[in-house]
Parts: sequence; structure tokens; C-alpha cells
Amino acid sequence: MEWAKCVGVIGAGECADSVYDLARKVGNEIGKKGGMLICGGLGGVMEGSARG
Repeated sequence: MEWAKCVGVIGAGECADSVYDLARKVGNEIGKKGGMLICGGLGGVMEGSARG
């Protein structure tokens, strides 16, 4: 069995729109590369990465 690459994203619960957009792009790239995102996802940076 092949293990997925797990990537953790941790960041502020509130952030500027530019930081949120960057986190979303990072989350999208993690998914494109077949990675598994690990984050809280409740707001800010972690929400952005989860929505990516």
C-alpha cells in the first residue's frame, strides 16, 4: 500500500485577503500533487488552504 503525503497547514484564524488567497493556492497545489491536507479549517489561513 502506498501512503499519501500528509501536509499540515497551520496559520492565523484571521488574515488579510492576500494571505487567504495564497493559502488557498497552497491547498490547491497540495491536492493537485496527491497530498493529504491536515488543518483545522475553521477560519483564516487554515480555511483558505482547505478550500483550495
